[in-house]
Amino acid sequence: MFISFVRTIILYFTIILAVRVMGKRQINQLQTSELVVTLLISDLAVIPMQDSGQPLFSGLIPILVLIALEVLVSVFMLKSSRFHRLVCGKPVVIIKDGRIIQENMQELRMSVEDLFEQLRQKDVFVLSDVTYAIVETNGTLSVVKKAAADYLRPSDMGVKAKDEGLEVVVVSDGDLSVGSMHLCGKNEEWIHSILKSEAVPLSEVFILTVNTAGHYTLIRRDGSLKKGSEKMKRMAFSIVLAVFAVAVCIFGYCNTARSANTLIVSAENIDRLLSDGEAEKALEESRKLQADWEKIHDKLCVFLPHEHLEPLENIFAVLPYYIEQEEVSLARAECQMVKNTAEHIQKTERIAFENVF
Repeated sequence: MFISFVRTIILYFTIILAVRVMGKRQINQLQTSELVVTLLISDLAVIPMQDSGQPLFSGLIPILVLIALEVLVSVFMLKSSRFHRLVCGKPVVIIKDGRIIQENMQELRMSVEDLFEQLRQKDVFVLSDVTYAIVETNGTLSVVKKAAADYLRPSDMGVKAKDEGLEVVVVSDGDLSVGSMHLCGKNEEWIHSILKSEAVPLSEVFILTVNTAGHYTLIRRDGSLKKGSEKMKRMAFSIVLAVFAVAVCIFGYCNTARSANTLIVSAENIDRLLSDGEAEKALEESRKLQADWEKIHDKLCVFLPHEHLEPLENIFAVLPYYIEQEEVSLARAECQMVKNTAEHIQKTERIAFENVF
């Protein structure tokens, strides 16, 4: 039980690290890749936590690889809007000026009941009160009400409200969004004319928002922040995690192959000595192998399921006894069993098509 307690602590802090690296989000704000990684990490952590026979690295290594992949994917999504759309999709307008766009609803496989349920959650009970309803990439619904129907209702106070329309982000961190431009009815020439009038190059724009009425808000990049510095930090961190995971895998593979080869060579030597009638040398070799097994076992149990090593434990316990009792046939059978088990371990750990798939 103490082993499970220690493993739980280690895996807990590993998962905290994973969540910290992926960023602060609520469950309903997770993007597709983040949700997949979160589910996989939770499943992977349970395996070594519950089963003490599984090596701790069998859970840690996949978790570290997933963290590295998620950070790399997030960096690529920041650098490329196309890649972001490929992974997360793009926001979809399903209501425009009170009219449901049925084609987009079919594309999202969204029922009318689901739509009206989410509208009611946004305090919208009349369809004609909606200027825009947009399904975001995380599945939530964003609603822009008509000015006359929004709280407080200007119409109730006898005030004629001016409808500013939908405001979207057309430039984010120096990257121009073509889809957002089309959504607000603007083109690239109009955006560049705004930047020229503000005397700001595109690369120095942190955020530029534009609404359908043509009003915009421009936020310059903070001079103390270098573009891409945070991206490079995240990428470097993910590369370090990936390199560490690969290094552990390579070390584990080499260590397993070397240890299994030692067992095979020793078993063949004992078998040969027994076949030549040199029982005393065979007994000495078996006792030496039995002593070496303690060191080999400690190395293998870090990377291999403990159930794979149990047959060898039993063999090394009885092999010297069979040789002392001159049970040559039984001793040779045990040597063959050691060889077969070691070869099986080598085969299952080898990077091959049948092992991967």
